[in-house]
Amino acid sequence: MSDGTAPVSKVTQNERLALLASGALLLLGCIYAILYCSSAQDISGHSIGTDDAFISYRYARNLVRGDGLVFNPGEHVEGYTNLLYVLLMAIPFALDWNVLWFSVSINCVFTFAAWFLLVRHLRARFGVREAVLGGFLFALSPSIWLWTSSGLETPLVFVLQLSIWLLVDGLEQHPSRRSLACLGAALGVLTLTRADGFVSAGLASAYLLVKGRRREALVAGGAVVVVFGGLLAWRLHYYHDVLPNTYYAKVTSTLARRLKSSVKELGGITARQGLAVYLLAIAYCALSEARRALKAPARALGDLRFGLAFSVCWLGYWLYVGGDNFEDRFLIILIPIGIYLLLGSILAESTERMRGFFVASLVLVQLCVVVRSDQFGKSLKPKYDKWITMGRYLGEHWNHAVLATPGAGKVPFYSDFKTIDMLGLCDAHIGHLKVRNFIPGHSKSDVDYVLSLKPDLMFVTIVDDDLDVSPDLSADKYRSAGFRVRLLLNTTPQSRGSRDVLDVLGRPEQDIALLAREGWDGVVLERAPRAESATTN
Repeated sequence: MSDGTAPVSKVTQNERLALLASGALLLLGCIYAILYCSSAQDISGHSIGTDDAFISYRYARNLVRGDGLVFNPGEHVEGYTNLLYVLLMAIPFALDWNVLWFSVSINCVFTFAAWFLLVRHLRARFGVREAVLGGFLFALSPSIWLWTSSGLETPLVFVLQLSIWLLVDGLEQHPSRRSLACLGAALGVLTLTRADGFVSAGLASAYLLVKGRRREALVAGGAVVVVFGGLLAWRLHYYHDVLPNTYYAKVTSTLARRLKSSVKELGGITARQGLAVYLLAIAYCALSEARRALKAPARALGDLRFGLAFSVCWLGYWLYVGGDNFEDRFLIILIPIGIYLLLGSILAESTERMRGFFVASLVLVQLCVVVRSDQFGKSLKPKYDKWITMGRYLGEHWNHAVLATPGAGKVPFYSDFKTIDMLGLCDAHIGHLKVRNFIPGHSKSDVDYVLSLKPDLMFVTIVDDDLDVSPDLSADKYRSAGFRVRLLLNTTPQSRGSRDVLDVLGRPEQDIALLAREGWDGVVLERAPRAESATTN
C-alpha cells in the first residue's frame, strides 16, 4: 500500500460535482432511513430509532427534571454506556424540542463529517479520482444510513474513531503540535462518549509507542488517563461502582461462549449487511503484512499502518465481548478503513476503468441489502412502532404505575412509569447476576425477583397457546402471583389503527391465544386487585 502523499491537483468541475453528488447521496440515504427504515431486524419494534436510544433519552430527561442521571428517580444505576451523548440529549429537553429529531439531526452532522474527513484523506493520499470513488462507496453504505437514524451515539463514536485513525496516521508521517492536541482531545471525547472508548484510545497510544513516537504516545495516553481517571472517580462517587451496570449485564459467561456467539453473528452480518468486501480487504492486507513480516522482520514494524492495526484489534475486541445485539453498529468503522485499503492497496495497480467497474459492483452489492432486508421500507408508508404505541397507551390510561418489561427504552420513556428492567441494564440486582448462558445484551433475568417487587404491570410477549410469556414465566406462575392478561398489542410491521391495542379483560383464553397467533402477541399483564385475585385463585 502506498503511504506517500499524492500531488494535490486542481479539482475539475466534473470532479467537484461528483464529490458534491456523493455527499448529497449520503444525506439522502440518511434521510430515507430516518423516514422509512427500521434500525434493527425487529422492523416494528425499532421502526422509530432503537429501544436503547430511549434509555439515554430517559436519563437525559430525568437530569433536566432535577432527578439526576438516573433511570428511576432515587435509584443510582448507570444503565447507559454513552455519558457525553446523554448530556447532549439534555439540550432538547431543556429547550423543549423533540429529542428524537434532535438526535438524528446531529447524527446526520456527525456522519457527514466522517464522509468529509475520509474524502479529504483519500484525496491527499491517492488523488481526486480515488476520493470520488471512495466518497460514493461511503455514501452508498446502507449500514451507515441505518445507524445515523438509530438515535444512538453510534455516528459520534464513528467520526471520533475515524478522526483518531487519521490523526495517528498523520502524526506518524508529519508530527505537529496541532495534530497532537487534536488527537488528545479526540481520545478524551471518545472516552467520555462510550464506556469502552478507552479501548480505541489505548490502541492509538500503544501503536504510537510501538512505532517509536514516545512523546506522542505519552501525550495521547496521558489525556486518556486523566479523562478516564476523572470519569472513574465520578462514577464511584455517584453510582458506587467501578464499571457501568451495562458492563455487568452484557459481558458475561465464559470467553468460549462469547466467541461462539460473536463468530456466528459475524458470519450473519457479513452476509446480510454488505460488509463482506471490506472484511475481505482487511483480511487480505493483514495476511500480506504478515507474509512481508516473515520475509523481512526488520521492516515489518515500519510497514505497519494504524488503520490496518486498529481494524484487526477492534474486530478482535468485538469478538471478545461477544458481539452486539444490534449486529454491526460497532463495526461500521471498518467501512472507511476497508475503502482506504481497497483503493490504496488492492486497486492501486488497476486501470481507471477496472477501478470504476469494481467500485460500481461493490455499490450494487451494498445496495442489494436494501432489496433483501425487511429493515428498509418497501413503501412510503408512515412507520408503525409497537413499543412507542404501547408506551403512549399506558401513559394515557394508567397513572403512576410500576412497570416491569425487558425493553427498557421506548415503553418506559413514553409511559413515564417507574420501571423494572427485566434484562438488568438498569437494574443492579439483575445486572450483577452470575449466569452461564450468553445472548448479547439478553443473558440475564430473574423472574422471581421481579415478581417479588410487585409491579402493577408487566409488558412481555406471549410465546405459546398456553399464554406463557417465557420459559421462566408460565401462565400458571404469573396468575399465581396475581396477574391477569389485560392488553394485547399488534406486533406486525403494519399498524391496524385503533385496533393496535386491544383490551381483552374477561375474554376467554382461547380467544386471546387466537389473537396472539394473528399478530397481537405483545401482552400487558395487570396485577389484579387483591380481593379479585384471591377470588380467582
